[in-house]
Amino acid sequence: VDKKFIGELCGLHQLYGFRAWTIAHLIHHQYPDDPEKDPHAPNGMRFIPFLWGMQRMLRGCLKHNYEQLWGADPRNMQHWKLKNLFGFVGMWARMLLWFLLL
Repeated sequence: VDKKFIGELCGLHQLYGFRAWTIAHLIHHQYPDDPEKDPHAPNGMRFIPFLWGMQRMLRGCLKHNYEQLWGADPRNMQHWKLKNLFGFVGMWARMLLWFLLL
């Protein structure tokens, strides 16, 4: 069985794709609890605010890393927006799959 398929199954409950989760996880372990670089640093937040803010923190951190790696020129920012669109569609597709399974 392909490990990417297993990764997709294991991450289905988080509504992220395997690659997106892998990238965020690697960055998290590279900069654990760094308030500027960790995609989900707790920053002293209580659990519920942290839980609700995690999406925003994750997107901001990944965008920052993308800009540092590829630059913030208009073409790259267009690619970033397109990636976000496909990511959003992927999340909704995973939610639909959960709805159909349950």
